[in-house]
Amino acid sequence: MFRRKKEEEKSPAQPPVQPPVQPEPRVSVAELVNRYLDENKGEVSLAWFARQEKFPYIPPLLAVKEYVEAKGGSVSDMEELRRTYMRILESKMASMGSAL
Repeated sequence: MFRRKKEEEKSPAQPPVQPPVQPEPRVSVAELVNRYLDENKGEVSLAWFARQEKFPYIPPLLAVKEYVEAKGGSVSDMEELRRTYMRILESKMASMGSAL
């Protein structure tokens, strides 16, 4: 009546077979910055407006850095990130100005 129940013999659990992990192709920081500006069109408009009104434009480098790192890129130098961001932003503003 107070005997222990016999435990069923369990076969050793085999770990699930995982498919081989394909390394994601490395995406350049410039490509990721370009994607960031495509997803955040307001940044281009804000920079363009600031230039027209002779206001200083402070780029959102921390947000860009977080975006790049979230997408698998790596940022080692913030100054290099700033230069890349501003170069791509300038080209987008130039194309925006020609579209007007």
